[in-house]
Amino acid sequence: MDNMDELARRRQNPVLPRCTNCSLTLTKKRRKYHVEELNIESIDLLRGWVKPTVVTPEDNLCTDCFGILQDRALGTDGEIDTTPAFGHTHVCLGCGDFFGSKKIQPAVDESPVKDVIIGWTPEHLLPRLNRVCITCWMVATRVAQQRKKAREAEAAAKKTEAAAVAPPENNSIIPGVERPPQPLQSLADQLSQNERAQEEPDPPIRNPALAQLVQNPTATAQPQAPQPNEDDSAWSSQAQPEDSTQDGTEWSQNQAGASQDPAEWSSRGANQEHSQDGIEWTARINGTMSNNCEWLPEATGDELSQQRPDWPAEAQTEQAPETEPMQVEQPTYQSTEPIQEQNAEPAQNQVAQPVPAQPAQPAQPAQPAQPAQRAQPAQRAQPAAARPVQAPSLLQATHELMTPATNPKIQSMLYTRLSATSRYCLVRRCRNTALLPVPNGIRDVLLIENKVYVPHNAMVCQRHLYVDDWRKLKGRLNDFSPFQVDDIFKRLQKYRHHTIDFERVERMDPHWRFYYLGLTVEQFNKFIREIPELSHQLRRPRRALSIFLVDLRKRCASMQQMAALFSMPREAMERDLRAVKYIMASIDSALWHSLFPPNLRVRPH
Repeated sequence: MDNMDELARRRQNPVLPRCTNCSLTLTKKRRKYHVEELNIESIDLLRGWVKPTVVTPEDNLCTDCFGILQDRALGTDGEIDTTPAFGHTHVCLGCGDFFGSKKIQPAVDESPVKDVIIGWTPEHLLPRLNRVCITCWMVATRVAQQRKKAREAEAAAKKTEAAAVAPPENNSIIPGVERPPQPLQSLADQLSQNERAQEEPDPPIRNPALAQLVQNPTATAQPQAPQPNEDDSAWSSQAQPEDSTQDGTEWSQNQAGASQDPAEWSSRGANQEHSQDGIEWTARINGTMSNNCEWLPEATGDELSQQRPDWPAEAQTEQAPETEPMQVEQPTYQSTEPIQEQNAEPAQNQVAQPVPAQPAQPAQPAQPAQPAQRAQPAQRAQPAAARPVQAPSLLQATHELMTPATNPKIQSMLYTRLSATSRYCLVRRCRNTALLPVPNGIRDVLLIENKVYVPHNAMVCQRHLYVDDWRKLKGRLNDFSPFQVDDIFKRLQKYRHHTIDFERVERMDPHWRFYYLGLTVEQFNKFIREIPELSHQLRRPRRALSIFLVDLRKRCASMQQMAALFSMPREAMERDLRAVKYIMASIDSALWHSLFPPNLRVRPH
């Protein structure tokens, strides 16, 4: 951890100077040029290159950038090219060292790690910040994590401070937090508040029974609900409004003009609401609803006069005292039976028939109260085929979109792969600790020749990097991720359009050259110089010598595969191979041992 912090400090404040133009670290072995040694034209040109970075006399330049700057400043025909140029492009902008064989990490945009690396990079080099070395990436990751923890700690401290200052909204006591003192109310404010409370009148009591009880506390409230075992006269005497009992004359007139029909009094057992236009009867339930109760249709005053012509006019036009009956909360019931229109007004040419009252049932013993079971609605009784398919909710759809799907594995019967680890060498049972990234040339060789895929984070030791025969390396896994399958296809497509030119071995990939030929460029050229018969007897001595070396190292399984490698007919290839074998068999043994390395000292017969 201390090492990471030290590396972060060195990148923020470099100990060694860097090139102002290409950001290369100028060590003691690398020559550097001071900006103050340049002339005016060179300094102006350098400022145009590194704009918006400010150039100071203490800045330095590397040898390559200094040479390019001098060539541009001199110019040709008086014209100066002001296009920015860099002496080194294969440099990590985080630490200033060459990438070389270091593992490279792409700099992902909109990442907190890249924000840290941007702080280490000069402004004019930000457009070129697309990759860094793995060391800089690890250091930047460490710094980003520290910054995140610091922000979280600061936010938690602010939240705790705000909770300590502000009182809780629900006036609850928070352990460990002292409640701030409340402001004291003066005695004059308390007295004025009490006087205002006494002057304000009490709100009117709408319930007549409750109002009578308040006026006469010694009186007891009489129940208004009828008893189920009483006769019709007792029911009619209790069903009348309480206010009408004060005037015996009016009640006697209403009772004389009214019919003693039990069905009529069952409908009048509810509360009566009188209006100026007429008498409106509304069937309301006082108390709990029983199973044998019936809903009565609403009727206006005109309709009631048609239904009961024997009623006196005084009973129809009489207005009741403005008292609002007590509203009883009615339980909601849902029935599975079809709903009938019960409150519809009857037609003009029809007369509404009164509903006969059900006979009173004997009192049942009190049963313990059970929670009411709500009936299921009618649409739930439909079969499953008739139910509409409900669309998933927004929360469920968002959860399905945000939940990452697991990457499936693809099994292969032909290709295998190595373990995707960077802690050990890719060769099994190798315990070397000095590891290097596997070059792309060896990856392609193993994929094309051995059908073994090497993952990106696989490492190889220096001893096995230059192994003579990669055929001993076998993969033990045959499951591939989608990313690995795409990488295999890309490499196969690249190899399809790529042909190895054995006429120009110096342009070949070093790992490909060592795999097929087993020689370096100097050793191969020495063969051509020391054996002049190759140039005298063969039209293409370099290709013929390459055919001989590939056959000597057994890099191809058959002659047909070797002919495809050299892109030539099999007969012509075999003819060149026989000619080179004849020449090699005739050379001196001392020359043979001086030319061929130990891994190629197998003389052809």
